[in-house]
Formats: sequence, C-alpha cells, structure tokens
Amino acid sequence: MNKLTPPEREARKMAYAAVRTALRSGALVRPGECSDCERKMAGIHGHHHKGYAPEHRLDVVWLCWDCHAWRHATGHRRFEPLPADVKAAFAVITEWGNRTA
Repeated sequence: MNKLTPPEREARKMAYAAVRTALRSGALVRPGECSDCERKMAGIHGHHHKGYAPEHRLDVVWLCWDCHAWRHATGHRRFEPLPADVKAAFAVITEWGNRTA
C-alpha cells in the first residue's frame, strides 16, 4: 500500500477540494463517458494523473471506476492509452451489464 506523508495527504486534500470547487462553479465539467474505455455512465471520477502539486490541481483525466482502479493498481498515474486487451475486457463487461433481461 502506498502511504502518503502528511504533506502529501494535505496536497491531495487541496487537489480534491479544488476539483470539487471547480465542478460546482462550472469551471470544470464532468463528462458522461470515461476517457480510457469510452463507456458512457454516471459517476465518472477525476483522476489526478500528474499528481497533486498546486500547478496540477485541476489537471484530471475523467475515468469510470474500473479504469480508475486499474490505473491505481498498475501505477499508471500519467495519461497513457488504455491497453487494447484491458479496453476490450471493459467493453465486454459493459455489454454484459447493458443487456436486457
């Protein structure tokens, strides 16, 4: 587990607050689809792919929960294209979830 130091935790807290404030004011707009797998869904997450430094507080990539978790699990902090095999797996999951009973 990657433990943050107290200054890093404070930087993360400030970055999260900056995104919340920007969303509320309209300076940032949460899209309806994931930047990586392009699934359309509510609840897209802002991922601070360049870290939490003051100059990058609003520099986020919008990801679905699966892609966000994948980036953290694999250490992909900077914006990189989603590998084709992972993107294909998410497409299958989405198709299965969207099927009608």
